[in-house]
Amino acid sequence: MLREQHPQPEKRVRLRGEERRALILQSAKRVFARSTYAEASVGDLARESEITEPMLYKHFGSKKGLFLAVLREFGAQFLETLHKRIADRAEKDVLDALERVVQDYTAAVKADPEIQRVLFQAVIDYMSMILAIQYGLMLNLSGEIARSRDEMSRIWLRGLQGLRARED
Repeated sequence: MLREQHPQPEKRVRLRGEERRALILQSAKRVFARSTYAEASVGDLARESEITEPMLYKHFGSKKGLFLAVLREFGAQFLETLHKRIADRAEKDVLDALERVVQDYTAAVKADPEIQRVLFQAVIDYMSMILAIQYGLMLNLSGEIARSRDEMSRIWLRGLQGLRARED
């Protein structure tokens, strides 16, 4: 009787901490580029990196910590690529370098389109946070204005009542 042989699962190579961190960052960049920060779950991020959620927390502390690490790592690489392109042009001709900033930006985006989506998302989230704070301040301020208006109305009414009392 022949035994059917099943292929053995591949043994995973244990990565060093810095290699694992780089893998997690690369995987997280893909997840954040595919979806928004809010839509990306810690489970999605861990699965994409082929790690457990506790391992993700161990390396980055939180989803926000991971998102910020992605921004730092790949944002710096993006800016470095853009800066190098502009600096290389500027060595030859500064005006040409200034005229071609948009072309260089486009080339840097094409080199890593995922980070562009992540950076844009970060700007949108940041602007949303600022707008929410401003809106909250406006609501709080409008509450203060309403209270002040009410207080002013009471003062005026008391004043008018005082005038009427004197007339009688």
